[in-house]
Amino acid sequence: MDPSEGGKRERSQRLAGYLGVICSFLYLALFFPSFYVAILAPNLFENAHMTASIGIIVVFLSVSVPLSIVVSIGLIWFMYFRGAYKNVYFFCLFPLIVATIVVVCVSLLQHLFL
Repeated sequence: MDPSEGGKRERSQRLAGYLGVICSFLYLALFFPSFYVAILAPNLFENAHMTASIGIIVVFLSVSVPLSIVVSIGLIWFMYFRGAYKNVYFFCLFPLIVATIVVVCVSLLQHLFL
């Protein structure tokens, strides 16, 4: 093994560790507000224009964000301890990707059906 490769791996490990800690704390702080929004999602059924199928889809989308946060934190550290540091970077972005998809889907549902 080339000594420069060992240095690159050490730097990558250190960066993945720092990023994992930052993302874990950030996502833990954001979990409770996002979970609160998911709990309040069934109140959407009080809207007269909301059909049952659209309401169920919105509730599912609302629950997927807090779920992705929990899954992401677990997978960040699972991949870190396996040494798959590139996967750590992906799972740090995973809740942001899910939240973006949810926002786009909910706004699309609002424009099309409400």
